[in-house]
Amino acid sequence: MKYIGFLLLLTGCSGLGMCFAEDYKERIKVLSKIHKMLCLISDRILTEKDSLPEAFFHTGGRFEGKWKQFLREMYEEMEKQSGKTLEEIWKEKSSILQDVIKERDFSAFQEAMKQTGFSTQAGQLSALKDYQMKVEEDLKELTEQKKEKCKLYQSLGIMSGILIVIILW
Repeated sequence: MKYIGFLLLLTGCSGLGMCFAEDYKERIKVLSKIHKMLCLISDRILTEKDSLPEAFFHTGGRFEGKWKQFLREMYEEMEKQSGKTLEEIWKEKSSILQDVIKERDFSAFQEAMKQTGFSTQAGQLSALKDYQMKVEEDLKELTEQKKEKCKLYQSLGIMSGILIVIILW
């Protein structure tokens, strides 16, 4: 019975390490999706000469689930012309993605349109580009460290399991 408990403890700790590694990979996927969304919005504005609301609408067609919902609701709210600034609309509608984006990245996502106010389309596009570059930098850093970090998380999980088993022995 004792050995079965040790085996379960070791397996659980190893699984926890793998869970952290998967969490790291998921963060990279989400940031990649944000980057893709920002690129598509910018491209629609620059190449197709869409207005910002139209860019959100057309980009929404390229995504599914909560991402599509976020983009479509951004379009609808901007089309209402309710007097809200882009920053207010972005913050309000970003709550849709709160459970998709990790907490450490969510606050930066919400602040992406900060200080755009009622600025021109060029100012809003500039804010999108600035946030896009920040996401690009984060993605580059995370991708470069992915192999080492994932291996580290898995190794630490296994080693902590072994340590606990030795201590309890």
